[in-house]
Amino acid sequence: VKTAITNAPSLGMAQPLVAGDRLNRVWHEPNRVLRIRDVLPAGRTQSNVVWFPKENAFTNNAAVVRNTSASPIVAAENVTKPESAITFTSDSEEVVTVAHFIPVSKQALDDSDFLASYVNSRLMYGLKLTEENQLLNGTGVTGYISGINTNSTTYAQADSPHSYSDQIEYIRDAKRQAQQSNYEPSVVILKPKDWSDMELDRGTNEKQFIIGNPHGMADPRLWCMQVVVTNSQTAGTFTVLDPMTFQIFDREDAAVEIIYEDSTNFQKYSATIRAVERLALVAYSTSGWIQGTF
Repeated sequence: VKTAITNAPSLGMAQPLVAGDRLNRVWHEPNRVLRIRDVLPAGRTQSNVVWFPKENAFTNNAAVVRNTSASPIVAAENVTKPESAITFTSDSEEVVTVAHFIPVSKQALDDSDFLASYVNSRLMYGLKLTEENQLLNGTGVTGYISGINTNSTTYAQADSPHSYSDQIEYIRDAKRQAQQSNYEPSVVILKPKDWSDMELDRGTNEKQFIIGNPHGMADPRLWCMQVVVTNSQTAGTFTVLDPMTFQIFDREDAAVEIIYEDSTNFQKYSATIRAVERLALVAYSTSGWIQGTF
C-alpha cells in the first residue's frame, strides 16, 4: 500500500505543492467612531496661543425717553438720553501638540508593499482618538486641552414636583438650565449604553417605546437636540451643549511623515514614521453646556 497524496500539514506547513494565499491586510478591532469634532465649529490660527476678547459686563440702560417736565408729558426731543456701558476682558487658550511615532526597519517597508499605508492609518487613528478624548475630557493643565466636560456647568435640578427618575427628564431639565442663561443647546453627548437604555424605555406602557423606533431611519434626536453617541463619554454622564460656545482652532493639520535619519536610523537601516497635529479648543462661555449624571 502506497502513501496517498494529501493536503495534511507537514511540520506546521501546508502541502508544499499547494500555493497559499496571503492577504495584504491586517485584522484589528473596529476603530471607535469619532464624532466630537464634527459638532464643533472650527477655524485656523497662525500662532501658538489664541487670544480672544470677551464681554465682561453690559450695563443696559435703554429706556423709553419722555419729557416728564412738560405738561402734558410728551415724547422726548432735544433731551439727554440714558447712557449704557460695555466693558471687556481678554482670555486665551494655548495650542497643544498631539503626536506619536513608530520605528520600522527599512527592509520591512521595502518588502511589504502595504505596511507603510497600514502604519499610517493606525497612527492617524490613534492621533484622532486622543484628540477626541482631549476635546471632551482634557484636563486643561499645561500642555493639555481644556475639554468640554472639564469646564462644564454642573447640572442643577429645577424645583419641581418631578423626581427625575427618568434619564430623558434629566436631559430636558439640563436643557432648561442652559436656556435660563439664554443659550440654546442643540447637542447632547451620551455613552452608547445610556442612549440604548433611553431608546428601549417603555415607561409604564410596556407595549410602546417612549422614543425608540425600531423602523426609524432618522438621525437620533432628543428634545430637538442631536444625540452624539460616543464611547469617549463617561458612562452615566450626559452633556448638553450649545456648540457655538466652542471653537476648534487648527494650527497644524494632522499629518504622517517618514524620516530615515532619526537617531540611529542610518546605522540600523531603519525609519521612523511619525503622526502629529497641533490645535486649540476655545471655550467662550461655561454657561452654554451642562454636565450631569443620571
